[in-house]
Amino acid sequence: MELVSQEHIEISSDVRSGKPRIVGTRTAVEDVAVMHLKLGYSSVEIVGKYDLSLARYGIDVTTTNDV
Repeated sequence: MELVSQEHIEISSDVRSGKPRIVGTRTAVEDVAVMHLKLGYSSVEIVGKYDLSLARYGIDVTTTNDV
């Protein structure tokens, strides 16, 4: 069974070859994970690169330890 947060992540076979992506964008979850886990980008750096809003996705910068 595939668990997907429908509030923040969507999958459409016609966008990004069906890869899970951030709702309302073409930004693949995989891209964000690689930037954070392998490249060491913080949440703030990632949202800045993709022009996202931390508040929209429920990220509180006062409680994240990677800012």
